[in-house]
Amino acid sequence: MNKLLQRGGLFLTLPTAAAVLVYALLFFVPNQRTIDRLRKDLRSRQSMSTNVQNMARTIQRLQQELSTTEAYLDRWQSHLPDANDTVRVQAEVTHAASEAGLLTTQVNPGEEIEYPSLITIPLKIEVEGDFREMLDFLHRLEELPYFIWTDSLRIEATRQVGGELEGELSLVVFHDRPEDSD
Repeated sequence: MNKLLQRGGLFLTLPTAAAVLVYALLFFVPNQRTIDRLRKDLRSRQSMSTNVQNMARTIQRLQQELSTTEAYLDRWQSHLPDANDTVRVQAEVTHAASEAGLLTTQVNPGEEIEYPSLITIPLKIEVEGDFREMLDFLHRLEELPYFIWTDSLRIEATRQVGGELEGELSLVVFHDRPEDSD
């Protein structure tokens, strides 16, 4: 009877082991590979989703920066005089010097330099007066409704006694080129 149980146990164990082996080879291993592939695909999609969210934030930030830049450019261009207003701008600079109490001794416009959307015109102006008048003149230049850069500034004492100063300013005046700008 013992042999019969062993034999019966073997008859039961062998088909069960074979069924487990067939299940493992035909179903479990292929499905495990599919599950692994799906997990890998899921991680990839999650990573892509995170990247898309980061890109969306970056795009939003860049759009805000673009709006700020466009507003700045619009403001800048609204303050640029027309290229035909060169003489008027020079007159206003000279007037600012005289309003500050300075004596204008020389005004020399330079050759204009053309850029795609604007023109710059160098302007050299020489003045005489005291230090407070020089400071007042610089303040008045800043108050003009144009974009004027001070490229260089030289102030030195005159040869005369009495606190008089000579000043030389190299300015750059920006002008609009509306026919060529966006």
